[in-house]
Amino acid sequence: MNRQSLRPPKHVLSLFLACLAALPAQAQDLDLGNLGVRGFQIDSGAHSQSLATDVSGAGDVNGDGLADLVVSTMFVLRDGRFLAGESYVVFGKADPASVNPDALGTGGFRIAGIASNVFGSNSVSGAGDVNGDGFADVIVGIPTGDDVILAKTGQSFVVFGSADNATVDLANLGSRGFRIDGIGRGDYSGSGVSGAGDVNGDGLDDFIIGSPGADPDGNLNAGQSHLVFGKTDTTNVNLGNLEGGGFPISSTDGMIFVSAQVSGAGDVNGDGLADLVLGGRNTTSGFADAGNSYVVFGKTDSTSIDLGNLGNGGFGLDGANAGDSLGSSVSGAGDVNGDGLADLIIGADWADPNGASKAGQSYVVFGKTDTTNMNLGNLGLGGFRLDGVRPGDNSGWSVSGAGDVNGDGLADLIIGAPEADPGGNLLAGESYLVFGKVDSTAVSLGNLGLRGFRTYGSAFEDISGISVSGAGDVNGDGLADLIIGAPGANNDRGRSFVVFSTSTPQPTSSVRAHSRNGNAPRVAFGVSGDGSNDSNPDVRAWIDFADGSDPLNLASLETVTLNRSGGAFPDPLAAVHWQLQTTRQNWTSAELRLRYLDSELTSGEAGMQVFYSPDGNAPFSPLPSIANPFDNTVSAIISQAGYFFIGSASRHWTGNLGMDPARLRNPTRIGYREAHVGRISESDSQESE
Repeated sequence: MNRQSLRPPKHVLSLFLACLAALPAQAQDLDLGNLGVRGFQIDSGAHSQSLATDVSGAGDVNGDGLADLVVSTMFVLRDGRFLAGESYVVFGKADPASVNPDALGTGGFRIAGIASNVFGSNSVSGAGDVNGDGFADVIVGIPTGDDVILAKTGQSFVVFGSADNATVDLANLGSRGFRIDGIGRGDYSGSGVSGAGDVNGDGLDDFIIGSPGADPDGNLNAGQSHLVFGKTDTTNVNLGNLEGGGFPISSTDGMIFVSAQVSGAGDVNGDGLADLVLGGRNTTSGFADAGNSYVVFGKTDSTSIDLGNLGNGGFGLDGANAGDSLGSSVSGAGDVNGDGLADLIIGADWADPNGASKAGQSYVVFGKTDTTNMNLGNLGLGGFRLDGVRPGDNSGWSVSGAGDVNGDGLADLIIGAPEADPGGNLLAGESYLVFGKVDSTAVSLGNLGLRGFRTYGSAFEDISGISVSGAGDVNGDGLADLIIGAPGANNDRGRSFVVFSTSTPQPTSSVRAHSRNGNAPRVAFGVSGDGSNDSNPDVRAWIDFADGSDPLNLASLETVTLNRSGGAFPDPLAAVHWQLQTTRQNWTSAELRLRYLDSELTSGEAGMQVFYSPDGNAPFSPLPSIANPFDNTVSAIISQAGYFFIGSASRHWTGNLGMDPARLRNPTRIGYREAHVGRISESDSQESE
């Protein structure tokens, strides 16, 4: 097997004590060949080969409140298209039954490739909610796709989310999405694709596409990326003529293939806009092939970005040693240390930790507000290093934020080492789940102890871990799950593994995020706290301010604490309540949307209503609310921070809601119903207390 051909082309004290308390009793290493009830596998179909060359969490594509998945396969013979490639969206589920992509039924849908001999669907990712319809979308990159045979200009495709499970044909998308065309011959546009979050603050999620073979300004193979803003129409996009619909990111200082790896980074600098991270493993930062990566801050304009002259627009990250290949993989990590800023994880799979040749290293870089460049050999308090185990493991080949797997309120990490030889099985591959932490001490992946667990392939040349991703809450237990690709498994036909969390979440966990001043888009609080919106099913609360501002900063800091009990509230409908704190001043109203789990319900969902208390104790004031049992959410308009509970309305009201449904992101989305309508008078509120 040619392994290189399968390489994914990207892809305070109390808090400290709480994190210690969240540690599991023992490590839970897992043989992927014996998942049992720990998850499920996605097998290759009869028509496919090398399934799982790229895997990703997809968000909630079908709007049922569970996280979904997207998986690619390179070689498919179907419908007269030879080696066209396909991708598959697999809907979230709680049972451990294996999934056959040829028989998805109501469990997902197939994304058919564009044409023969383009080895399609090389790169896949969740895209967020690009068109603002409340369903998460996906993006598929085909770097050899184009209208000219063997031109290798590259194409990418955004496929809109839907509850429909009909096959999507990339050659005939229609109303299901749009195509994004590369610019020049040999650009390989779409080698890396990723959702980017809301980079420009317009309320729609954006996405980034890498074209590592591009020659911007005549710099041969310097590479170029394009940030494309979200939009509601289905008009195709030409990356050479974005017309204000995004911006290019290039380099003018001779860097090579700097856009092979691209990812959304979350809000790294706390300004309320999502940022980006790009990797270039073959670039030089004082050492040959040490590699570089770059953080580009979100912005509202469409001017081009020069990575060699970022100024106040971001910062660079330099590899520590010659040959490390920093930037072999990059990803947003979520808020790993709980400071309210999104962090990064960057792989350097050819690094030699402790003299172990090509054992590989990865680096977590904590979010920061300044633009000082960093050398990852001197991280100090700015992050921490994760060392690979054995020579040749190539840990860091793939990296990803994992979400909050153990329920402590900190984002966790997953790192792939596809060339590891667990149990003597050559190239069976390993992956490592590392729990979030507040300190900057280095981590040895070979000695995780209570700090995480290992998964490993069970057979020769499974190459498990060649692609890894946080999967979101696939089974609806409130904890983040994982997806791991193993394209060599099942006699090279490939297999993906969805691994469920087995942790018991802490009774209380807090997540912090920033909301841009004024009437900014909705911000989410969940496993990553990265400002994503409805497309993230791991979110437990959303806040959408109509006005107000932080007096000192471009964005206010909100802290949402999830308490897994009904607290002092009598007879709650759900054994959970929330506390909201904010630095925002002079705000008059905001929409607060809360998400509960089925397991937290104490009775039925009829007549759900949000109740408010300034201090968590009586009296409790009912708020006019709208409930959506379809995705386990209930929304209300609030005017103060404090504590919020889910109870039962004492009666059904008629007349005006007392909250403007237009402020809800998607009040007409499938499953929405008015839990009660009408304005609650002061006397009504007193009666309900």
